[in-house]
Amino acid sequence: MAPAELKLRIGSADPFPLEIDDEETVEALAVMVISMMPEQLDEEELPRLVHKGKVLKHEEIIKDLGIQSTDFVVVVPKKAPAAPAAPAAPATPVAPAAPPAAPPAPAAGGSAPPEVIAQLCAMGFDRPKVEQALSAAFNNPE
Repeated sequence: MAPAELKLRIGSADPFPLEIDDEETVEALAVMVISMMPEQLDEEELPRLVHKGKVLKHEEIIKDLGIQSTDFVVVVPKKAPAAPAAPAAPATPVAPAAPPAAPPAPAAGGSAPPEVIAQLCAMGFDRPKVEQALSAAFNNPE
């Protein structure tokens, strides 16, 4: 039972240190993160924890994960369900809106949108690998 000093990051925020017993499970780590950051995380659902692009299972033991002192764990909050929109009934007829424009197809030699690259990097992937993978997938993040 030795304390482990982990670096955690919620989304793209700056990493913060957290000390936890290395015999604890990933679930205990998730609960500890929620208790430290209740304003950023939903207390009802445990967040996903990602290390080097791998989603950690809640039953895994921290010491078995092989997390190095230079590594960090990304905390991915569960998405809250979207609030239902109240239907608005206009009093006067409104001209139909133009159909939404299709997103522009990426140019053959173009690069992926910076927000897609940032989102994948926030999951723990290295930027050069993200750019290489997106290029191979014709900039399609799906």
